[in-house]
Amino acid sequence: MTPDEPNSILGFDEDDHARFRRAFANSFSDKSFRDYAPVVESYVDLLINQLKAPVSDHHWTEKTVDLEKWFNYLIFDLVGDLAFGESFGQLTIGKLHPWVEIAADFGKGLALIASVNQYPPIHKLLRYIIPKHILQRSRDHREMSCIKTRKRLALDTSRPDFVTPTKRYNDQKAVMTDREWEINMLVIAFAASETVASALTAITRELVQHKGVLHRLTNDVRAMFTEESDITISSTSNIPYLNAVINEGLRLDPPVVIGIPRVVPPGGASVCDRHIPGGTYVTYNQHAANRQSYNFRHPNSFIPERFLNPSPDTDDMASFQPFQMGRHVCPGMKLAYAEMRLILARLLWNFDIALANERDRWDWGVQKTYVLWVSVYMCELRDVC
Repeated sequence: MTPDEPNSILGFDEDDHARFRRAFANSFSDKSFRDYAPVVESYVDLLINQLKAPVSDHHWTEKTVDLEKWFNYLIFDLVGDLAFGESFGQLTIGKLHPWVEIAADFGKGLALIASVNQYPPIHKLLRYIIPKHILQRSRDHREMSCIKTRKRLALDTSRPDFVTPTKRYNDQKAVMTDREWEINMLVIAFAASETVASALTAITRELVQHKGVLHRLTNDVRAMFTEESDITISSTSNIPYLNAVINEGLRLDPPVVIGIPRVVPPGGASVCDRHIPGGTYVTYNQHAANRQSYNFRHPNSFIPERFLNPSPDTDDMASFQPFQMGRHVCPGMKLAYAEMRLILARLLWNFDIALANERDRWDWGVQKTYVLWVSVYMCELRDVC
């Protein structure tokens, strides 16, 4: 965002933040969450069907796929439906939509602009060092999102999505301008998709690099369900080891490496028993905190069991905040967990998964990041149904 643009639900202006949170509250309520369930499940059905598709007109027993791409197809299609009223259609054609294709550069542009904005009055000059194509793709992404938002707002419908409850509230209270609608829907669509796709990629990467964990989780999922149709958002809500695997993946490889910065109010504040002057930007670096030995035993190791029986002497669960905390906790946390549980359960119920190259092993944390990771992933699937 540039300085002259309106704030969003993820911004640091507390008054605007509270106003937008109230407006979108019903979009992330338990009732809305239940309404979204059939929509989510239908897109996961499509993913599994596409992964099972025959190769060269013969049903396959083994093939190599790029799961990062398929997770992006799935999550962005789903969020496109919930945010803009229509899917991006990627799962059907197996190709990235332009909005999704440039989303990475949009995130990169935000990170670079936010960085140079910390150095007034020379920040305008520093912007010239940001690659022009990054800035242009950020502008393109913003404009495409605005068009999609205006198109969705023009629909006279009560379909289950992020817009319907908020539009109903805004029609009564008039709390958001058209421009605020546009920037908020851009941010929500981007944040709700990129993060979940990244988390799923990271978790499956950890699973195929830790065969003992993969074997146990696969057995748990297959033992719990007799028919694939039994695997739903509701039925996957309480599988202890699945929840532990997801949380350990979020701990070791958090989708948002550094939390969204906040501004200390005038007069200063006490943070970690230290006085911080007013106007200072503060944030919580999840990746650093989650990999400190004083917070977690063997912090760089993938050990889901720590979330089954956490020991206060070895694992400080209070430091685990993948969705932020307090007033700024992610409103879509329940939906994100539900998506991850359902997708992983369906994937493991249907397929034996493995690395395409067993020597291709590395620590997720060594990747480049512009707030979000730059990830690469290839996986082999074996059809077991």
